[in-house]
Amino acid sequence: MHFIVLIDTSYSMIPNIDKLIFSVNSFVTTLINRPETYISIVCFSKNMKYICKGLEIGQVGILNKSHFTGFSSTALYDSVCTILTEWQNSPGKHKLFIITDGDDNDSRIYTKEQTDVLCKSAISSGNWDIVHCHTEISELSVSKSVVYEVEDISNIMNNLVI
Repeated sequence: MHFIVLIDTSYSMIPNIDKLIFSVNSFVTTLINRPETYISIVCFSKNMKYICKGLEIGQVGILNKSHFTGFSSTALYDSVCTILTEWQNSPGKHKLFIITDGDDNDSRIYTKEQTDVLCKSAISSGNWDIVHCHTEISELSVSKSVVYEVEDISNIMNNLVI
């Protein structure tokens, strides 16, 4: 199984980044003893940046604030579509967690409609499960949508079924 955690690092996430880091570190810890488990942790705002890419779970170090830079606007659709197209032909099962506190406001390549089509296609292939964790009404066409309160972001990863 390959877990991909796509984390919004736009301006609005700055006040909650410590809680989010704690949550992602806790999530990684829960996966440590799972055989054949890989993880990619990706930050996105205006641009996308891998913190780790396709690493065996035991090779992932503890995340800290230095990993989270580039706070800017939110290019959600571009980031989701980039992840899906980049990993679409890799073997095995993938579970994508999208963690954001708002809607897209800066994608320049993909629209919401295109993102929904790519998400539906990935899910229908049987190799993808996509969970969108968000605070807004607007959501993507995904396997599961989880609405959370920003103040409770430290628990967001604990509430997800892996």
